[in-house]
This record gives sequence, C-alpha cells and structure tokens, in this order.
Amino acid sequence: MGLACIALVYALGAMTGKPLSGSLAALLLAASGYHVFWSQVARMFAQACFLGLASTVLLLWLARGTRHRVILGT
Repeated sequence: MGLACIALVYALGAMTGKPLSGSLAALLLAASGYHVFWSQVARMFAQACFLGLASTVLLLWLARGTRHRVILGT
C-alpha cells in the first residue's frame, strides 16, 4: 500500500495539471522516513493513506467528467 500511495500522489498532481509538482511530491513521499517506517510497522496507516488518496483521485476524476451522469434513472 505504501508504494501505491506514491503512485497516487503523482496521479493526483498530474490530474490537477501539474505533473512536475506531482513528481516532486511523490519523490518526497518516497524519501520520507515516516512513511517508510509506518508502512512497515503499522500497515493500517499505509492503508488509510492509500484509501484517502484513492478516494481523492476518484472524486477528482468524477468531478472532471464532461457529461452529466444520470444516477438510478432519475
């Protein structure tokens, strides 16, 4: 989950139109001793980080949709 967080941080930066900032943020997260330590010791923190980033990326992806989606036929 810790490695996937790094990819999601980059994806979040790229989706906002700043891939260089996303690369820098992913590099800083990969080099963060806290992230590496807590990903190894307490995996629930890495999972919480992953789920938070994944939900943010999904929300941004849904908000950027060009067509209005009909939910449950209404």
